[in-house]
Amino acid sequence: WTQKKSVFSDEDLDLSDAAKSVVMRYMEAAKFAGTEFTFKESPRSGSSETGTFRTNQQTFELILCNLLDNAIKYGGGAVTCSLGWSAHCYSLVVEDNGPGMTDDEKRLAKQARYRGDASHGTDGLGLGLSVCERALHGLGGEMAFEDVQPRGLRVKVTCPASSPHTFTK
Repeated sequence: WTQKKSVFSDEDLDLSDAAKSVVMRYMEAAKFAGTEFTFKESPRSGSSETGTFRTNQQTFELILCNLLDNAIKYGGGAVTCSLGWSAHCYSLVVEDNGPGMTDDEKRLAKQARYRGDASHGTDGLGLGLSVCERALHGLGGEMAFEDVQPRGLRVKVTCPASSPHTFTK
């Protein structure tokens, strides 16, 4: 790939509204899976009151959908999605109480077609987190995995308020 503009365009996006729209679509799936689902918002001091950022809605929703889908599949019955923002960045945190990931799985999870031990026997191709990673790279953001005690996984996504939307290979 050479450096080029994304086919997606930036827009002024109210992250709260966008996140709530995605979360509402996943509430029924969570209920069907027997998963308790919680959504929280936490704007930080000095932040935009509305949580409006110049970013790409399709990419924001793609990332959140992938994280929620994984959390519901492997989450062990409880999933919390948190949205936060400050003056210069926003964060999405999806936390569950599933089996979590080993350090090796965390290291490999962003690679295309990688599936951890917990994913065997479930639908999927192992592409979701690699797609998220690639999209975040284009937005200038990052994704990190953290252990939750006594069990579970926290996936934290941080992104700047505006993004470069360039992709390189």
